[in-house]
Amino acid sequence: MHHHIYLHNFTSFCFKISSHLLVSLSLMFLSQKVTLAEGWNDNYPKNNAVDITQYTFDLTINDANDSIYGITTVEGIIKQQKLNAITFDLSNITEEREGKGMIVDNVQMLSANDIKSFTHENDKLEIIFANSLQPGERFTLNITYKGIPYDGLIISENKFGDRTFFGDNWPNRAHHWLVCIDHPYEKARCSFIVKAPLHYEVIGSGTKTEESFVNEKTKITKWQSETDLATKVMVIGVAKFAIEYLDPVDGISIESWVFPQNKKEGFSDYAPATRVFSYFNEKIGPFSYSKLANVQSKTKYGGMENAGNIFYYENSVTGENKVEQLIAHEVAHQWFGDAVTEADWHHVWLSEGFATYFTDLYIENTYGRDSMNSLLSSQKEAILKFYQENPESSIIDFNITDLNKLLNTNSYQKGAWTLHMLRNQVGTDTFWKAIKAYYKAYQDKNALTKDFQYYMERFSGQDLEWFFEQWLYRPGLPQLEISWKYNKKNQTLSFTINQTQTEEAFSFPLEMEFIYKDGTKERKKIEVSQRNQSIDIPLKDKPVTVVKDPDFWFLGYFN
Repeated sequence: MHHHIYLHNFTSFCFKISSHLLVSLSLMFLSQKVTLAEGWNDNYPKNNAVDITQYTFDLTINDANDSIYGITTVEGIIKQQKLNAITFDLSNITEEREGKGMIVDNVQMLSANDIKSFTHENDKLEIIFANSLQPGERFTLNITYKGIPYDGLIISENKFGDRTFFGDNWPNRAHHWLVCIDHPYEKARCSFIVKAPLHYEVIGSGTKTEESFVNEKTKITKWQSETDLATKVMVIGVAKFAIEYLDPVDGISIESWVFPQNKKEGFSDYAPATRVFSYFNEKIGPFSYSKLANVQSKTKYGGMENAGNIFYYENSVTGENKVEQLIAHEVAHQWFGDAVTEADWHHVWLSEGFATYFTDLYIENTYGRDSMNSLLSSQKEAILKFYQENPESSIIDFNITDLNKLLNTNSYQKGAWTLHMLRNQVGTDTFWKAIKAYYKAYQDKNALTKDFQYYMERFSGQDLEWFFEQWLYRPGLPQLEISWKYNKKNQTLSFTINQTQTEEAFSFPLEMEFIYKDGTKERKKIEVSQRNQSIDIPLKDKPVTVVKDPDFWFLGYFN
């Protein structure tokens, strides 16, 4: 997802709202610390006794007003322990919402059991069963409700004055229009059955299974997801659309859905999706969905990575072909964020940092390393600026309670740079092998940072605890003062590297390039791990120029 703060700096590729050596004892401590930290402060009341397997969202929309009528059918299975009640997220009507919100008309149990009662308050729908559900028991619930969505389903007009309806669920806004468990840990298949006026096209998650004429005013469109999805990426879009079907890739339909008034520009702007998709499909692993539709929409984000149907802000269509990087970011999310989903909100870098860095990798592959380095450079500037303004903040920051504030430079750019440095640490070939294995293990499931770390360690044969701890769980960046002098007699360059940041010392490799007066060059890699470090490097002559970090692998300051 790209957020507004980054949107307006897009030419410089700033994103979505526009981070060793240790003795064995400290390694043990850090290992405990990271494991303990994995779920802290994600206060959502998870229910490990139930597994939702399928949502069917039967929705009726109209043009007379903004009310929707819904019947949500929830199918699930009871896991280890018996269950007396189940709680879903569904928005209430409150004074602050000025009459907007949902009213539950009826709850039914389509099984041998029955409903004792239900309550709907504080955006929670609690359903109490007449008899406990037993481990292994399957259940089906029907919840009938109606109301005007306060959020989540954006009912408005597009820039051409046409009425539109677009789901916009990130991070946990689905419950404003859908009965669901509105947290990424609970993934389920979903089906949308949409009754809408005849003049609309309806796009939704998954594969279209039906489009039927009801009468001269109404039609039904059905979409069914192929795999389990998090609620943040299951949506519909209802509008007047022009649709182009591009050449399929590996049997996957690549589509552009744009407003008819800018059809020519939209089809042109969204055309790079085929090339982008082909790269990720080949490099990461099999795509989870049957289609990839790029949709002009009313999302409040620059782009929102809904599974199989990405929603882009409506002014992404200009005809100037300037959204290739935006498309790459959102398409990368189909693998990381959608198919592999963070199990807790505070691990959102597994989605945003990945989408940001995989865009960098796509640019490197398509346009060369220099183009990638210019992106990394602008990302680095953003990281340094964010650090100055937020010196206590880390990528995985359990002090953040406002989910929208997780969409920050640490999650995006510093997350991307962490992957970049990890690639340098383990080597490019190993990096890709580990990425593929991690994706294969967690495709259509949930993962935490420690799961990703496991695959990087397994394929590299390295203990990377120090790396993950210092770049993901600790705030700060290395600030280096470097000085040197050449000893002609010994033919050595004496280097002194001091880390001047207030935080503890970082460990990292630092490459140096030495250029001699005859134009020849030589490179040496220094393993930095102490606050104050001196090293003698044998060199054939006194260099006329010393280039620090010539290939752009180091995140930090040179003072």
